[in-house]
Amino acid sequence: MRIRCLFLLLGLAVPAAAQTDPWTEAQELIRRGDYTRSATILQKLAEKDTSKAVWLQLGSVRQRLGQWSAAKGVYETILQSTPDQPDALNQLALIAEKDFQYVKAFGYYQHLIHLDSTNGFYYRQAGYQTVRMGAREKALPYYQKALQRNPDDQEALAESARILLETGRHKEAIPYIRRGMELDSNSIRMLQLQARLQYRQDAHAGLVETVRRTMALGDTSSYFQRLLGVAYYHIDSLHASVRTFQRLLDLEETETDHAGMATALLLLERKDLPQPGESAFSHWEAAIDIASVRVPDYRMGQVEAMILQPSGIQAAIRTLQDVYTRYKRPKAAYRLGQLLETRDKRMSLVYYQEVLDECRKVKANPAVARPADVSDCSCVPKVLQRVAVLQNGTPAGKEAPTAVAQDTIPIQPDTTRK
Repeated sequence: MRIRCLFLLLGLAVPAAAQTDPWTEAQELIRRGDYTRSATILQKLAEKDTSKAVWLQLGSVRQRLGQWSAAKGVYETILQSTPDQPDALNQLALIAEKDFQYVKAFGYYQHLIHLDSTNGFYYRQAGYQTVRMGAREKALPYYQKALQRNPDDQEALAESARILLETGRHKEAIPYIRRGMELDSNSIRMLQLQARLQYRQDAHAGLVETVRRTMALGDTSSYFQRLLGVAYYHIDSLHASVRTFQRLLDLEETETDHAGMATALLLLERKDLPQPGESAFSHWEAAIDIASVRVPDYRMGQVEAMILQPSGIQAAIRTLQDVYTRYKRPKAAYRLGQLLETRDKRMSLVYYQEVLDECRKVKANPAVARPADVSDCSCVPKVLQRVAVLQNGTPAGKEAPTAVAQDTIPIQPDTTRK
């Protein structure tokens, strides 16, 4: 599209050579899509005519032919005599992007910004390169400057919202998403960003509505259907959750979809509702077979299924002990402390103390802590409360039913590039 625009601009800037038959012939060949013959004519013209329009047209034709190296040479030749020629700089930036040379592309866009600081497109493109160079948060000012120049720039709105969501600044993302939705209420990308925001805010009913809308518009992204499956069991639509994960499993068996199905079936079992198909335990097992890094989470998910079975407590305790020994997960120690409160008070206190010890290490050095451990340590206030109860001799009473913890839910951290 940008190359086509360049053609149109060049058509308005007619050089001296444009009055000759070769130039006219080249333009007619371009109009008919015969770029090979037009390139030959333009190359001969360029050897005699130093007009920038001829050289720019030649570069554009080379791009159309996929001759990127030759096109790059043409634009670099232009810059040798006219270092500030914006069309040549812009095309060189695009070629650098295509070749994954993001630092070089960023340099070209910086040059273009210096030449024309009113052009929001240059700021937006500089933002793209900054993200690609791995400096995500440094890209945000470029997108904001693009929006200062064009408040309706949907790409800059979406990229700003995405960065803010990915860096945990959820409230700051809201006005960008809202503005994007005002501009185009059927934008799948904006709806996806809204769904991610709703997931972060635990706005599960709204998330269901948003994702169903994106699907009605033709979106088939598995990631957002997984969010839909999770949202369904948060609003107690467990059978809808099962259907969602089954649909995903029919397309491809992944660990996250097996774990999502297992969680939905487990919640059905807890409510003594009929379970369609295989058991939660078998889906946890399938997730474990596929899994690479989330095995402890899935095994702890199996524990929740074991507890619901007659005589399943001992097997659950053995599984948790194995998980804790292998992976040192605070959550495993926490569940052991809970299960042992009415069976072995001393060991219950031992495991609660293990939670506190492991979480002190996490707090002391959060930069190297595993994300799962950081999540597990959210249970520390409950652990302190239970330790106080047990040490004071207050009857522990029945074990409190525990919902499936957030890190058992089969959704990876939201770093999606959507």
